[in-house]
Amino acid sequence: MIERIPGGTTIAADASAIVEIYRSINENMMSAESYPTQLSEAVVVSVRADTGIDIFVHYYMYDDEVGLLYREMDAVTPQNYTSYRDLAVDSVESMGFILENKNYRKLPDTEKGKLLATLLAFGGKGRKVGAFANSKTQLQDSPSVFLLDETVHEAAALPKKNTLATATPVTAESTNFQLNEATWNIFFRFVASL
Repeated sequence: MIERIPGGTTIAADASAIVEIYRSINENMMSAESYPTQLSEAVVVSVRADTGIDIFVHYYMYDDEVGLLYREMDAVTPQNYTSYRDLAVDSVESMGFILENKNYRKLPDTEKGKLLATLLAFGGKGRKVGAFANSKTQLQDSPSVFLLDETVHEAAALPKKNTLATATPVTAESTNFQLNEATWNIFFRFVASL
């Protein structure tokens, strides 16, 4: 079972002990614990340990600039490693992240160092130097995006770029259905892919 490491924000591991790294190739809207919904990235890291293999899941929440670190608490051995790793990857991907195996063990040492320097899970700079101040700022650069204000159920169209059609604000009165969080996650993943 994967559990949150209280106070854990980054992974402290020797580069030579890292077995695998899976990194999200997308940023996804998510909320966790007491943090509001915001753009986040995810990493799954496997590290050789004295007692077997540690599997970590790290989420970085851009708006709050905080890392949330989780660890597989069951005993992971070379014999059951693949099953536990796949569970961690599937869990993260079920939240809308698309993970890519970075083939860490096959990288030259210089490339390993560059990769770790970009991973927020290891205290790196992240994908983008000077990351966006908040999710709304990033979304303004996306094609035709709506943000739903749950208190008034009113959406505001953000500035458009490369859109195919003119966006019309959505209100609760103009729709005969209610958009849930899963629908919005699908919508944001679609917009991010444009």
